[in-house]
Formats: sequence, C-alpha cells, structure tokens
Amino acid sequence: MKTLIELANEGNEISLAAIKSKRAYISNDWQPFDYTLTDEDIENICDLLGGWHKTRYRVGTKLHSLSSIPYHWSFDRITFSKHSKRWNYCAGQDYPAELATIRNWFTHL
Repeated sequence: MKTLIELANEGNEISLAAIKSKRAYISNDWQPFDYTLTDEDIENICDLLGGWHKTRYRVGTKLHSLSSIPYHWSFDRITFSKHSKRWNYCAGQDYPAELATIRNWFTHL
C-alpha cells in the first residue's frame, strides 16, 4: 500500500474520486492502487469543507466509508497536492455556495 504523498508524487495530485475508485492516471496509464483515507486525511478534508462541528462529524463519518457512498461531482475537485502536501478544493464559480452544497449532500446521504 502506498502513502498519499507517494501517490501524489507520481501524478502531481490525487483526487478523492481516484481514491474512491482505487485507480488513477499515473505515468500515462490508468493504474490501480490501494489507499484508504486516514483519520488525519478525513479531519483535513472536513476542515477544508468547513461547517459546524456536527456537520463536520457527519461528513467525517461518511468519508470513513468512502467506498460505500455514491459518487459526487465534488470528489473530482477535492485533491491532495504533492506541492502543498495538503488537501485542496478547486472551486468553480461560487466557492462558499459550492462548499455548502457539498456539506448538504454529505449530511443528507
């Protein structure tokens, strides 16, 4: 099993969608890998998405079972970067509204 930094080093960044599907585009090819989000990863993603403590707890609970929840468009936008060594969110038009939409989706699963 590779670490998150090793996975990000192979392709600059790794998305939550790639972790969910357990495959990523690395070295010009789709390659399988085995990585499970750690408690620290989940805490950092929850901090990134923000919200009240109760909401962060619900999001964290869902992320613990990432493989069993349905895919969401935000999974492609939540990435771990090898350069910053942290989780980032790539916003579209309205950063606060998108984060609220993501939190709302997680809490209503």
